[in-house]
Amino acid sequence: MKKGRPSTLMRVVPLLALFACLGLMQPGKAAVDTSINISGDYDISYNWADGQSFTNKRGGDNFEVLQRLRIFTTVRVSERLQLFSLIRILPNRWGNSSPDHIGACYGLDADSVSLRSRHLYLDWQPLDDLRIRMGMIPTALPFAAFRNGVLDTVAGGIHASYAITDFLNIEGFWARPYDDYDKHESSNKMDLIYAALPMNFTAQKLQFHPWFLYAIIGKNSSYWNDRIPAVTFGGPQTTVDDNGRAWWAGFSTKFSPDNWIFKYDFAYGSLKSEEGGFNYNASGWYTALAVDYKLGWGIPGIFGWYASGSDADDAYDDNKWGTMPTISTFGDGFAPTSFGFKDGQSVNRDGVVSWVPSGKWGVGLQVTDISFIEDLKHTIRVAYYMGTNDKDLAADKRALANTRRDFVMMTKGDHAIEVNFNHTYNIYKNLILGIDMGYINMDRCKEWGSERNIDDAWAVSVGFKYKF
Repeated sequence: MKKGRPSTLMRVVPLLALFACLGLMQPGKAAVDTSINISGDYDISYNWADGQSFTNKRGGDNFEVLQRLRIFTTVRVSERLQLFSLIRILPNRWGNSSPDHIGACYGLDADSVSLRSRHLYLDWQPLDDLRIRMGMIPTALPFAAFRNGVLDTVAGGIHASYAITDFLNIEGFWARPYDDYDKHESSNKMDLIYAALPMNFTAQKLQFHPWFLYAIIGKNSSYWNDRIPAVTFGGPQTTVDDNGRAWWAGFSTKFSPDNWIFKYDFAYGSLKSEEGGFNYNASGWYTALAVDYKLGWGIPGIFGWYASGSDADDAYDDNKWGTMPTISTFGDGFAPTSFGFKDGQSVNRDGVVSWVPSGKWGVGLQVTDISFIEDLKHTIRVAYYMGTNDKDLAADKRALANTRRDFVMMTKGDHAIEVNFNHTYNIYKNLILGIDMGYINMDRCKEWGSERNIDDAWAVSVGFKYKF
């Protein structure tokens, strides 16, 4: 065991002891009438993939196995007071000894397991129409067509919701997703302030959710894991300097008359940092639409989105970017497809093109929930997307440096075709087999030079999920 690191046994045993104590508690026997509900899931994914860099074939094996365990606990005192937690063992990659995916072949010791509390928050209701959450909370902006492309993460904060009428609520939160405490400077924090007016007209089968988000960005606070900026706009990988400010406004709506489902999202965002050594301005928008029709055997649909892009002269000469800034989307992220974007069933499967909509537009056709056999469902999807950035950005080698693992820059001269063929089968009530098959053919404009020669990307994932 490495010096200074407690063994996994020392970390896991107290946790198991706590669960055991909770399990022994019965309603009516505790100091208060407390109920305990423990559930979870265990995933194993066998993944084959290649060409995901779009420049050169990935070195090493094209095959990997990942596993993950999540334990959900709800401690309920009453309908007005509950405690929620999610504890997970981070995905283990079989045979890999890296810090992030330590090889499960070593066994469950300090060098093979990363045990982490993901969610931990108190949910209480001081008034009949007022609900408050405090702690480490899943924090995402509203969405209808796809998951939100601005913010989707877990952050410490306080969320509140108040029912004004039967159809109108007011909600808001203050959250602190990043705090670079190691610098010991008061300005090294990011604070988010959110407000919304969700409306649900049940009789009309209409939902409308306008929202607003404001971010105060301190020096060094905008970096995740010292590598990837938490606030990005498709530009240079650098931190926002002191007194950075950003804001977003948008809405989502859903209308479902009879068998139709209409879903629409819109968002506009702006980032300014005009003090210190880095002066950046970025503003842009995106819109997304999806239309589905429910049939007895499946749900055919059409979808599309458009997000603004950047002009080369404005971007690199004046530091004015036309792409919408986004905050960390390491929860799920924008996901119109299951391979290029982050909507797959595989454990820890990231979108190979992007987690955000910025600088791209696309259209697609799909049929989901296809079922002719009990417990077996299929999804077929074809999507075509292009970049909305100036082609001259590709000629500037700085653009290559800005192609990050969650953002592949695409210009107006770049386009891609993606095909998804996904399946789920309920082997037993608590055991699900999931198979994802994805393929992307991408073509880049001549301005990319030698980087224009790229490979097709493909992936096949076979996963098992056990729920308890």
